[in-house]
Amino acid sequence: MKNPQPVLSIDVDWVNNYNQFLELIDFSIKKFKISSKIIFIEQHHNIIKYLDEKDNYIINIDHHHDIIQLEETPHELHMGNWVNYLINQQRLNHYMWIHNIDSMVELDNLHPIRQIKSFKMDPYLNSISDINFEKIIICKSFDFIPHDNKQMGLGTIYEILKNIALNIFKEKTIIDDLSNPFSILTY
Repeated sequence: MKNPQPVLSIDVDWVNNYNQFLELIDFSIKKFKISSKIIFIEQHHNIIKYLDEKDNYIINIDHHHDIIQLEETPHELHMGNWVNYLINQQRLNHYMWIHNIDSMVELDNLHPIRQIKSFKMDPYLNSISDINFEKIIICKSFDFIPHDNKQMGLGTIYEILKNIALNIFKEKTIIDDLSNPFSILTY
């Protein structure tokens, strides 16, 4: 049986320094060249509407694992629980999380991954450099970029990647501009 084709999910809040900023731009452009779809979303749970039935393997570059279980509304889709939501809907078989060294892992929230075929955590972006992606989904998550990182200009990476995609790969770029109803900060 053929290995499933992973979907690449990039939450730009992963970028914590200039090295990661440049590394993600370089990595993304290389992957844009060989992908069929490049999708930009404001809020991470909007990834759901861009996943097909066959998209059951996700590699997520993100500062957060997004497997949070909401006790008060366990079946409601939210920006922090979209992975858990996919697991509950039996729409996710494989999940790889490219995280930061200082990313928090709440062990209580990782129980849902026991229901899927594979789960891997890796702090190195180069660990997925040989993987080709048909579909790339990039999430803005501006509210979750720390203030100091915004001051350094690291929060501009979403707009930079979007402009690159629109100017070089326009025919395969989709912009989902739905605002985030869960926004926690105002600017």
